[in-house]
Amino acid sequence: MSASHWYIKAASACTGQGVTPAQIYAGVQTTSSRVVPCSSLTVNFEGVVTSSLVCPVNDDVIEPGSRCAVLAAQALSEFAKTCDVTPMEGAIALQLGSTVQHETFMEDLDNALFQLGLQDIGDRLDSLEKVFINQPEDWSKLEAFEEVIWLSVDSLLNRTSIDVLEDHIANEIYPEGIVPGEASVILWLSKFNEGMSNIDKANMDNNQEESYKNRSYADEHCARLRVYQSSWRRLDELHSDHAEIEPFQHLMVNSVSALPKQQSAWYQWIGRLKLTDTQAIEQAPHLWLARSFGYVGVASAGIGVLCALGYLTLPLATTISAWLVDAQLPQGYHLYKIEQGKQDVE
Repeated sequence: MSASHWYIKAASACTGQGVTPAQIYAGVQTTSSRVVPCSSLTVNFEGVVTSSLVCPVNDDVIEPGSRCAVLAAQALSEFAKTCDVTPMEGAIALQLGSTVQHETFMEDLDNALFQLGLQDIGDRLDSLEKVFINQPEDWSKLEAFEEVIWLSVDSLLNRTSIDVLEDHIANEIYPEGIVPGEASVILWLSKFNEGMSNIDKANMDNNQEESYKNRSYADEHCARLRVYQSSWRRLDELHSDHAEIEPFQHLMVNSVSALPKQQSAWYQWIGRLKLTDTQAIEQAPHLWLARSFGYVGVASAGIGVLCALGYLTLPLATTISAWLVDAQLPQGYHLYKIEQGKQDVE
């Protein structure tokens, strides 16, 4: 199973919980998300029309396409505060929600950035190659680039999404349902050179030695992201390549609902725990994103990466890597791995 391997050089987001990896992780831990009734989004549940529960970034309800552009601009604004430099060459990987007009999104984003006084960021993004990420296999299109800005954004706070989800939406009568949310995530990825990492220093030529010396110290100490370029239609389809997944050794991050039935199916897919071993399931380090953020559609993977980064950078973190299972039907279940960078030894 092929995979893309990247350094994570910088990350930010715009969510109802926070903008940095640490804030987002803390938000999941405290489950203090803004879940509120929204009178403008109603659902019919057993003949009773009630307002749905939502997890908004702010209270402004606008058209879904424009809303996502505004969310992305706000995430880029936070990104600019923590990262003075962005790549002038490379690609921008766009992972956009189904209600977003792909053809006009960059124009909408430029307008939103202009309103924030950040038109210079829009100019930099315009210089990057546009690559749309709709399937896990689309990540292979990014292999030709050394630098990538991964922008994922989605908002389910619109009538179209509510109609699609129908009676699965949570409301005052049915609080166990899906809570629609929204988020935008920006990750700056730098290509990981597997060959240079494994090179035999004793046998390298002058050009290789110079390339090795020029490798950024910062890159070696950045976290790493591995994106597996395949998908799984069913959670219980086991695969030999999953052998290295150990729930007791790795943090598990999941955007699937925290309902017990889905939890059991997920652990069955991992193939490491018996379904009857409930104590082991409870003890495994695990983060259920939907429990705190609501469901944020295609932005789930990016939020999961930031959440894992927030955990892995803690001084007392008990694991050095995290697995993210992201459910994006009908494509299937996507798999990501986030690893700590090298740690300095005093």
